[in-house]
Amino acid sequence: MKITQQRQLFAEGRAQGMTGEEAVAHAGYKSRGKAARVQSARLLANDSIIELIDQLRAESRSESVLTAQQVKEGLSRLLNSAEANEDYSGYTQLANRLAKMDGHDEPERHKMEFDVVIGGTNEDSES
Repeated sequence: MKITQQRQLFAEGRAQGMTGEEAVAHAGYKSRGKAARVQSARLLANDSIIELIDQLRAESRSESVLTAQQVKEGLSRLLNSAEANEDYSGYTQLANRLAKMDGHDEPERHKMEFDVVIGGTNEDSES
């Protein structure tokens, strides 16, 4: 089955979370009620349309998720704005969040060395 513009619109509607009936209407099909549900089921039986819906959903997820670096840059901009506006409670909250993302709130790790003696002499166990 060829992916027509109407089928593309149906797939986009489903990928955006519309029900089958809503996606049928969005695509411009004249079907309503039970006929719209039948039309939706018929379209969803097509592997090409299912693949298109999956592809559109995957693209949507990848575009909507910010990287950690983008979030940190946004927090830094908000932090600068809070400081400029003397919003100290906002500044503190943002600074804490940014520090947490960068791992600054974790306790410092110290290298410790131990000498472990297994066994020993009889003199050690008698005392």
